[in-house]
Amino acid sequence: MCLISKNSKMEKAANDIVCYKVLYQGIMTKDYYTPYLFCYVPNNIINGDKCFFAEGRRKIYRHLNKYRIEGGVIHTYKSMEEAETKRRPCGNFNRLIFKCIIPKGTYYFEGETDYASKKIKFVKLIF
Repeated sequence: MCLISKNSKMEKAANDIVCYKVLYQGIMTKDYYTPYLFCYVPNNIINGDKCFFAEGRRKIYRHLNKYRIEGGVIHTYKSMEEAETKRRPCGNFNRLIFKCIIPKGTYYFEGETDYASKKIKFVKLIF
């Protein structure tokens, strides 16, 4: 998943930023995974005991007068409604939406309807 941003540099969150994360949950295993990269998300992260940190290498491409950011960040949505538009069924997985925060002091990119950050903290399962 990529994010289109007006800036090629990350901003530092002055306060916690509320956001929404879509995850897959295995129907049989009940394990959680990120869409697109299928990165496993352990229960202690889902429960909010630990933050979820981005892995991989970030790539930034100039795209007309904006920037396309891929990899090395965690993609979230600004609103639950926007996350809901991405919550389509997928084979043997349920697609769930979680309320999260980008913690104060975390570096992030901002798109029109989404964020891409170095880490997030899960707050609660919405549905």
